[in-house]
Amino acid sequence: MYIFFPLGCAVLFAMMYIFMGVFLKRKPPKEISIFHGYRTPRSVSHPLLWKEGNALFAVLIQKAGWYVLVGGVLLSVLLPDHLVSFFIVLAIASLLPAFCAFSVEKHLKKIAKRENI
Repeated sequence: MYIFFPLGCAVLFAMMYIFMGVFLKRKPPKEISIFHGYRTPRSVSHPLLWKEGNALFAVLIQKAGWYVLVGGVLLSVLLPDHLVSFFIVLAIASLLPAFCAFSVEKHLKKIAKRENI
C-alpha cells in the first residue's frame, strides 16, 4: 500500500517537469517577461541570453522529468523501505532542477563572454 506514496511523488514531479519543458519548448516567451520563462539576472540581461536560456532549460528540465520518473519507479519498486525511497525520490526531484539551472547559467556565461554581453 505504501509503495504508492513514493511512486506517486515521483510521477507527480516527473509530469510537472516534463510538462514544463514541453510548454517552454512549444510556447517560448517571445520577449523578456516577469511571468513566463527561465528568469535569472543573467538571462534577463540580454535578449540573446533570454532566448538561449529558455531553450536550453526546456530541454534539460524535460530530461530531468524523465530521470525522476524512471528513478522514482525503480526506487519505489526495488527498495523495501518506502519511507527511505520517498525521501530519496524527493531529494532527486529537488536537486535536478537546481542542476538544470546551474548548467544553463554556465552555458549563458560562456555565451555572454563570447558575445561580449
